[in-house]
Amino acid sequence: MIRTLSAVQRSWSSVWRVSRRLASACSSAWPRSCDVLVVGGGAVGSSSAYHLKQRAGRDLSVVVLEQDSTYEKASTVLSLGNIRQQFSVAENTLLSMYGASFLRRVPELLAVEGQDPVDLRFFPRGYLFLATPEGLKQMEENYKQQTSLGAEVAWLWPDQLRKVYPWLTFQDNIVAGVLGTKNEGWFDPWSLLLGMRRKAESLGALYLPAKLTGLQYRQQEAHQATAISTRSLTTAQVRSSCRHPSNLLWRR
Repeated sequence: MIRTLSAVQRSWSSVWRVSRRLASACSSAWPRSCDVLVVGGGAVGSSSAYHLKQRAGRDLSVVVLEQDSTYEKASTVLSLGNIRQQFSVAENTLLSMYGASFLRRVPELLAVEGQDPVDLRFFPRGYLFLATPEGLKQMEENYKQQTSLGAEVAWLWPDQLRKVYPWLTFQDNIVAGVLGTKNEGWFDPWSLLLGMRRKAESLGALYLPAKLTGLQYRQQEAHQATAISTRSLTTAQVRSSCRHPSNLLWRR
């Protein structure tokens, strides 16, 4: 209980610091241009900003637009905060395997000097997928693909399911199951979001309290070989409650 209260206090302290930083961004000079503009500073946006800055360093200008400093309605903090590797699409499995590896190293990867380490409060628990006769072939294909990619999952027949889960009643139409044995479970998405954002900012990503209202393009001449004309982004129109509408230019 004491640990939980302490975690809540740290979370509210983090919200206060985020709000203070966004408020200071209102009073300071905004950038006129950037190399990369990230729309939305939730888990996906902050992860994008972190990975870009972690790889490219300070030579790459990354600006993140986030209009809600409290993240009250953000899908990140409203989610269950789970991770699994059982997918039918190979890319999703590989992304989750990378994500699991990343979560294990969060205290190291998201460390910021002078700040408390990020505690995701990870709760390891594998997902159990069940198949009826109609879905058995699809489950077999998924299982073969997942294991070929290195995912740690186990195939269970009905007798094995009843032994592992004696408190569950399996109907006769359940013919097999697949259980994640590692790299699956639940974590605190709020801690991950704040840790990711804090690290991205420490690497030089700039968060602005604004939303995207429009994009401007420049028409390019058609390519001689294909006769196809293209457009390239030139300007982002952004609006904030504390400033007049502003434009951000993409660097070339």
